[in-house]
Amino acid sequence: MVKTGILPIIGFRQNGRRGAYHYFRPNETGIEQAKHFISQVQLEKGDLPPIVDVEKEPRKKRIRDLRRELKTFLDAIESHYRIKPIIYTMDSFFQSYLSEGEFDDYP
Repeated sequence: MVKTGILPIIGFRQNGRRGAYHYFRPNETGIEQAKHFISQVQLEKGDLPPIVDVEKEPRKKRIRDLRRELKTFLDAIESHYRIKPIIYTMDSFFQSYLSEGEFDDYP
C-alpha cells in the first residue's frame, strides 16, 4: 500500500513546462503506486511525460517481481495519460535489473 504520509511525487516546472516525478517503491505494488500517482497528477498540454525513479532493490520481493510491478506501473500510467513515461535510474541499476528487453523502449 502506498504510504499516505509521504507523497512519492514531486511536481516541478522548468522553462514554463511542468512535470511530475514518482519515486518507485520496490516493495509496494505497481498498481497501487500508479493509482496514487494518477490521483495526484493532472497533466496538461505541453507538460513533460511522467518520470519514474527506480533505484532500489526490493527487500521483500524478487527482482522479477520488481520488473513485473514496475511494468504494471508504467502500463497504467501510459494508459491513463496516453504518453510513455520516462524511467530515471542509474545505468548500473538498469544494466543489472532492467536490461531484459521489456524496458528498452522507455526513454
